[in-house]
Amino acid sequence: MPDPVPNPNSEARRAAPIRVPNHNEQAFLAVLHEVIKDIIFLPHEVSARVEGELSEAALQLQRYYQQGGSARFWAGYNIYCMKYPYLEDWRRMVDPSIVPPVALMSTPAYAETTVMPPTSGSEGAAVEVKIKDEDDLKEGAEQERAIESAPPVSVCLDDVEESNIDWLWKPRIALGKVTVIDGDPGLGKSLIAILLMALVTTGRAMPDETPGILGNAMYINAEDGLSDTIKPRLRRAGADFKRVFSLGMVPVKDKDGSVAYERTFLLAEDRFLLEDEVKRRQPKLLVLDPYSAIMGGRDTNKDSDVRMILGPLSKLAEEQNMAVIIIRHLNKSSEACALYRGSGSMSAIAMARSGLLVVRDPRDESRCLLAHIKNNIGEKVDAMEYRVRSDKGSDDEQPYIEWGKTVEISERDLFATPPADKNPTAAEEILQLLTECAPREMSCPTIAEELDLKQNTVRVKVRDLLKKRKIKQHDETRDYYVEKKG
Repeated sequence: MPDPVPNPNSEARRAAPIRVPNHNEQAFLAVLHEVIKDIIFLPHEVSARVEGELSEAALQLQRYYQQGGSARFWAGYNIYCMKYPYLEDWRRMVDPSIVPPVALMSTPAYAETTVMPPTSGSEGAAVEVKIKDEDDLKEGAEQERAIESAPPVSVCLDDVEESNIDWLWKPRIALGKVTVIDGDPGLGKSLIAILLMALVTTGRAMPDETPGILGNAMYINAEDGLSDTIKPRLRRAGADFKRVFSLGMVPVKDKDGSVAYERTFLLAEDRFLLEDEVKRRQPKLLVLDPYSAIMGGRDTNKDSDVRMILGPLSKLAEEQNMAVIIIRHLNKSSEACALYRGSGSMSAIAMARSGLLVVRDPRDESRCLLAHIKNNIGEKVDAMEYRVRSDKGSDDEQPYIEWGKTVEISERDLFATPPADKNPTAAEEILQLLTECAPREMSCPTIAEELDLKQNTVRVKVRDLLKKRKIKQHDETRDYYVEKKG
């Protein structure tokens, strides 16, 4: 391998220009610089200095620092580098004392950067990278050799031990994977999730009698009350309360450590808190209900935002061998493909390994269907019928799920419009009456009276039926009849 030390007599090496932060980005970096010095900003103070998405990012990184100090702050900073790659080059502007991770250094240790003023017609300043004095070359070469000898980041598949997929509800919901349940409000999505938590916490079989597993469950619900809705429904479903944990609300503390107030759990902001609680409680099932309420104002229609948030969640599910269920509402689209009907970006259902859909049965609106619309790790199975029941007038009126049989229905038919009960036309009513009364003859006034129709309407319709040879007219009485068959 050639010596990495460049020839001091050769032309100085140049790297690609590093973008210089604009005014708003400089304000963002200045806020972070003060955050890691334990200076606390209120939201309005940050928004007064930083605009747009970076204002929200600064507040989130401040929360990370408050939750776990520098380690958590820089872990969060790494997440934002996925969305804003240029942040990689600006770490030392946040804290000049740090040395960025070797893999993230874009400038050799033996080089220095110089900001070049903008030239006429250029869009802005550029950064020129030049070699330092010869005294620094030896140290720089040693650091580059250290990079070369560092352990690889890539994984050789020969070192990977194969494993089987474990199931919470085979083949619908896998352990270690994310499953999405889509459906309109009021069809029992949350009740199904509550039932699954009850089955897991007691080790009972799944709704189709496939074997269940025993474990803890964690519920993140941003809409329902714990005492008046969630717990009564879990009790009705037969859950073991000692194995169920809620993370719907997050305490916000004052400077003295006391709880100032509680706010709704937000997946983007509370990622590390969720990781800590999952490792503490060891749930086999984690339910996030609903998806839109826990995204914390993020643009759920934007692929990059969705993947940045759900990516770590998928990794957490895999590391803890935990099934994750995300509940979403349907969008307003009339798209027949079920995969496109969930709210927000396609990234959510794309990242999920399994997808379920609850709809009202188009063939019988008194019942609903739990359909299996996606499975990347196994076969799709037939839909299951169910009804949402409530024992009105009893001591326990909490709603619950009553399961039926499995049914075969195509994905396109899931969104089919039930046939309307159309009223028969006047001609159809006349033909039916004469058929039922055959071979009796009936006059127009009699038909009008029997069917509560106007006589003029009857006269017009019987002429049409005569032309189509569906009825006959007596030659003498001029009354109408249908020949009796057989």
